[in-house]
Amino acid sequence: MSAGPISSSVVGTSDVVAPGAPIFGSFWQINNSSGELEIQLPGTDSDGSPLTGLKHLNLVTVIGSDPFAGMSVVEIIAQGASVVVTPTTDADAGTVKTLPVSVLSAGGVQTFYAWADDDNG
Repeated sequence: MSAGPISSSVVGTSDVVAPGAPIFGSFWQINNSSGELEIQLPGTDSDGSPLTGLKHLNLVTVIGSDPFAGMSVVEIIAQGASVVVTPTTDADAGTVKTLPVSVLSAGGVQTFYAWADDDNG
């Protein structure tokens, strides 16, 4: 039997707090150094009302299987993680963004962390 490489995905869930959590879609590895990652931005606030004030989609990529598990955004940043910031507007709420990402270690495992921020708090 001949089989290709195994792929895996680490997905977290969270209690929805404004402005809500992004949802990971697909990852496409283009070559040994780059890929594309789909992320859907939150569309509603925690109470179900339409999201307003959306300012940024933030993405961190690290080698390993969920090395920042259980950490807050502040704690992840304090670890020295490099954050890629994509500006957003209210019109982006609920839409899917396709972001270019680096493959950090071809053949290895890497984890993505994403969060949105708004001007409401």
